[in-house]
Amino acid sequence: MSPGLHYLDMHDCDLSGVVMNNTITECCNKGVKLPLLNLDISGNNLTDIDGTLLGSLIIMCTSLEKLIMHHCYLSGTVFNSMITEYSNRNVELKSLKYLNISGNDFSNIDGTLLCTLLTTFPCLIDIDMQECNQSNVAGLQDFKTRCHNKVKLKL
Repeated sequence: MSPGLHYLDMHDCDLSGVVMNNTITECCNKGVKLPLLNLDISGNNLTDIDGTLLGSLIIMCTSLEKLIMHHCYLSGTVFNSMITEYSNRNVELKSLKYLNISGNDFSNIDGTLLCTLLTTFPCLIDIDMQECNQSNVAGLQDFKTRCHNKVKLKL
């Protein structure tokens, strides 16, 4: 990867979770650090992506300010794994300000894990979760309360 690469726009590229898993694994094996400011992987069918690897991708992007993953067919299970991955590695991404995860099925997301976003990404000021199925999310009210004065939350 180019050390000068700051914007990676892969939205609507017909990427599959398998392709992303293989790419992320290869980058991890080579110790790649990506100086990305913006990463957009929206509009791809990432149903079968490994959430742990997705977390590893975000960890590789040490300067990431904007992460766009809307309408990727992500499940709450994948998102839970992603959050757990960077939480377990005690990574704090101080640069991330905007997170768009709208249009995904988060009916089984862990609301308590969702709250860890606010500590893992302390500079986060905007979270877009519109059009997400959140009907069974325990802890969502707590997340809304914690976001109230700190983060612009779109549901």
